[in-house]
Amino acid sequence: MGDLLAWWKRKGKNLTFSTVWLCGFILIPYAVWMERNARYHDGAALHYKHIFARVKGEICMISSVHLGKPLSIPDLICARRIGIPRVTRTRREIIEVRWCLPFPGWIKLNTDGCSLGNPGKAGAGGIFRNEKGDSLLNYREYVGIRTNFEAKLLAVIAGLEQAKINGFQHLWIECDSTAVVTHCYREANVIADFLAKSSARFEVSYPVEAWPRLVSMELELDANQHPRYRFMNL
Repeated sequence: MGDLLAWWKRKGKNLTFSTVWLCGFILIPYAVWMERNARYHDGAALHYKHIFARVKGEICMISSVHLGKPLSIPDLICARRIGIPRVTRTRREIIEVRWCLPFPGWIKLNTDGCSLGNPGKAGAGGIFRNEKGDSLLNYREYVGIRTNFEAKLLAVIAGLEQAKINGFQHLWIECDSTAVVTHCYREANVIADFLAKSSARFEVSYPVEAWPRLVSMELELDANQHPRYRFMNL
């Protein structure tokens, strides 16, 4: 029973629909035990469908099956098939996100770090752009086995080194980690994200000379201040 309880709880942590799963651990053994006693002592027996309906009814009586966590479409379908009511998806807020041009005379540096495994193979990357959104310089560095935080921090350090080498002084640095530097949403850090991930995946430490078509399109979207959208659960 101890091993079963430990497995059941570990499984519940990985499920969005965890409340029903965790309630089931209590209600199902209870229902089986009560049915066992009824058959042993009273000679009465219920069909398994009636027992299942009783368990489902107990779950439905819980004040809130869903406690505000994001609920996936498969979870909703599962709830409908089982017949559990009061299960709804969390409402979402849509945020408009834009990459902002730097002020005249300034250069903007977007950095990012990526760890494939956290810790795992990691890469750091960044891109310098002027007030028109034109790419001035980009860099990628494979930094070995690191955590995500370490990779993001090393990306900023590498950017500062590149800025010093190239004489970039009026610098605006942006990253999608609040713990590292001025924060921006990932939707406004697409190019740096590409540089970091490609560096980690292919273990390369050299800049991109020819942008892939999709990345070039993202550069144009940034330069034209085109919005992207972020969906956040309320």
